[in-house]
Amino acid sequence: MSNSRSVTALLLCAMFILGGCSSQKGPTPEEEKLFVEAYVRLALAAQEYRDDPDSLAASRRAVLGELGLDEGQFQALAKKLEAYPERWVVIWEQIVERIKREQVKKGG
Repeated sequence: MSNSRSVTALLLCAMFILGGCSSQKGPTPEEEKLFVEAYVRLALAAQEYRDDPDSLAASRRAVLGELGLDEGQFQALAKKLEAYPERWVVIWEQIVERIKREQVKKGG
């Protein structure tokens, strides 16, 4: 389970690094759900293809495409969410839980 601890630690570090406030409209539940889905799938792909950058890049494009996003849209969504640090706690909890469930499914 050291992998899940590492993932959790990385996610918590990212949460503290990100932050700020903004006058833009807050993220919708659908946007949060989309980000969680994309992030989890991309994180799992990164683990699976960690030694194969070409396959990782192809997988990243495929995952985002399946979700109706391109790289720019995914980054814009992440930037929008960064403006609401109070939501990051909930988002990261969802991400960590989903990754743990996927690792258990795969026997890892």
